[in-house]
Amino acid sequence: MPVGSSLRSLLANLTAGPGADFYARRLLRRSRLARRLRVLMSPRPEQLLAAGRIDEHLRREVDEDVELDVWLIRGRGDMAGRRGSVAVLHGLWDNKARLFGVGEQLAARGFDIVLPDLRGHGRSGGRHTTFGALEKRDVSRLMGALAGEGRIAEPRYAFGYSMGAAVAVQYAAAEPRCRGVVAVAPFADGPSVVRRACLLMGRGKYDALWARAGEIARFDPAETSTVAAAATLTCPLTVVHGRLDWLVPYSHGKAVFDAAPQPKRLITIGWADHFTILIARANWFAARLDRIAVDESPRHAETDARNAR
Repeated sequence: MPVGSSLRSLLANLTAGPGADFYARRLLRRSRLARRLRVLMSPRPEQLLAAGRIDEHLRREVDEDVELDVWLIRGRGDMAGRRGSVAVLHGLWDNKARLFGVGEQLAARGFDIVLPDLRGHGRSGGRHTTFGALEKRDVSRLMGALAGEGRIAEPRYAFGYSMGAAVAVQYAAAEPRCRGVVAVAPFADGPSVVRRACLLMGRGKYDALWARAGEIARFDPAETSTVAAAATLTCPLTVVHGRLDWLVPYSHGKAVFDAAPQPKRLITIGWADHFTILIARANWFAARLDRIAVDESPRHAETDARNAR
């Protein structure tokens, strides 16, 4: 989730004089150039198809004027077609290539993998990001459509990182067919995580920024609350968060964990920040979701505060 530079840019302009409309539009949309460069640095779907690393490259309409660009990897190995399917969701201002390794590891464990670019990201349509408010509905419609077409197996699971982790929890809370979720460095809600980059902005102006953002992108900022969504979960939750995360502080992941009912786990990686938490951990992350699928009813909440190895 390379959002730090974008938020710093927003902060740098706080004294420039524009009103809520200016800041709201900067919050909702990344520059076209930055988005295009991120896509150019990612593998091309034609190459992945030719190499057999993905099975389909799809586009699916999930909302008015919003088509999601999707890579589908079918489960490999002896358990293929019997483990279910996993929505693997990237972070803010990123794209699906970031978590491709996690998707491959999960596919090797027999899961069908759905890797979308979220709205306003990568090759997908949509002009604005809404910090989960509309993205969770997009994911639900996408997974429902693919299941209805027989392209993915039941049951469904979700894995996400950063904003994708927030979307994964929010999606799982709203989708009764989701049987488990792994959330890596989720934020508590949109306004509280962005507030860290806007400390010089008065409360009234900051609230007006989010109100205007909701008007522009047609969403309710209150619906970005991962904490509120976690409180209504009916499936197991695993939260993984780095103690040294300065972008989405550890307290956010802990709040999401605390709000969720059992069964749940909190895994604290003491040395990791927001970006190093992803380094060389694709197989380990896949194992966390696999554990949920194997044992969907742990007897009690477990907090693992040791450094994950």
